[in-house]
Amino acid sequence: MEIKRIEKPKIEFYKRRTFSEKVTATFDFVRENWRTVFKYVTYFVLPLCLLQAVNDSFMGGYVDGFINAMGGETDLPPGLGIMGAGYAGIIFCTLVGDVLVSGLTATLMMLYNERRDRLQGIEYNDLKPLVWRNVGRMAVVMLVSVLFSVVAIGVIILLTMLSPYSLIATLPAGIALLIPFTLVSPVYAYERVGIWQAVAKGYRLGFASWWGVLGFIILLSIIVNIITSVAGIPFYILMMVKMVLGMDGNAPASPLLTIGNYLSSAFLFYFSYIAMALMFIGLSYLYSHMAEKVDGVTVDQGIEEFETLNTES
Repeated sequence: MEIKRIEKPKIEFYKRRTFSEKVTATFDFVRENWRTVFKYVTYFVLPLCLLQAVNDSFMGGYVDGFINAMGGETDLPPGLGIMGAGYAGIIFCTLVGDVLVSGLTATLMMLYNERRDRLQGIEYNDLKPLVWRNVGRMAVVMLVSVLFSVVAIGVIILLTMLSPYSLIATLPAGIALLIPFTLVSPVYAYERVGIWQAVAKGYRLGFASWWGVLGFIILLSIIVNIITSVAGIPFYILMMVKMVLGMDGNAPASPLLTIGNYLSSAFLFYFSYIAMALMFIGLSYLYSHMAEKVDGVTVDQGIEEFETLNTES
């Protein structure tokens, strides 16, 4: 007798959920689609991870030379501007990776809800109409967040110069404004709105349940930190080995240790982007819960919106 496999029902997107249900929806999506998520995150960011690892290895050697020079063991390495450029490169690559992963994850979630077969058998050609649109929109959100950060830091510095006691008000206010901003990315990805409309709606949804948003983000951040910490174990072990062997200033660098440091660094960067994908999945279900709760957006409306975006792209 043939036993028919019962397929789990599709995870609804726009739906009111309790705190635990949002967590469950996030991990149910990952459990069902982890192969697809890993596959396309690898395609999109593995070259970037390898490039970041090269830059990280170069900066590690440069910093070691600088520290030895400060201790009088060697001459000071030329050009401190090189160190600044290296760190700027690390920040830039991280921002690019965040934009790529966020745009990709939003696309996968939209197609999961739109397609009858969910993400089964999905190919790059299925992603192509939407993915670069979403990557572009995530880049716009990143630019806006950088702009807001520069303005906020400038205001804090100015007020601190006037009175150090202003930090008592400005720091809590900055944190209070930062929490709702996390919903701007999913709003701008999943809805046909302009960036400033997305910012306004993100804050409106975020302030409608500020403590709930904060609690969910804290939980996601803890999970992300655990993933990156575990992925970083090989890197930190090899760093300790390098420090121990480096106690003898004349000891030559081991090629195997150098290669191991490079690969472990790339591995750490890669899983940091996997963690970013998990974060965006969780934020997407947080957004969809708030959109249904505050604005009454239904599943059918959401799918129609996704299909329209797919067609327009």
